Amino acid sequence: MIALEPLTEAHMERFPVSEFELDYWRGLAVAAVEDGQVLGLCGISVDGDTAYVGMILSPAIRQHAAFLHRTTLLGIRGLRLMGVKQIRAKAETEIDARWLERLGFIRDGGWYIQ
Repeated sequence: MIALEPLTEAHMERFPVSEFELDYWRGLAVAAVEDGQVLGLCGISVDGDTAYVGMILSPAIRQHAAFLHRTTLLGIRGLRLMGVKQIRAKAETEIDARWLERLGFIRDGGWYIQ
């Protein structure tokens, strides 16, 4: 079973991807963990009524696509309840881009916006 845990330095050290933009991880941040394995990180930085979202996902989380999709929808709903009017995310791969588009994001330059 996957658990969402508040992000710690230990999560970032154990995660298989070492390069990411630190700004995302200074706000609200969680790690998706299953049996001690970090499957992904998600960080959100809120600036006024805009949220910037960064995610790093391991290939293993693709086996849990429904969990990832439902959890992301809950996160979007939570941001809206906080008064966030615009959510900006970046896609690292074409798969990420298609997924963001399925979630209702629209490409605008280097960002996907909802």
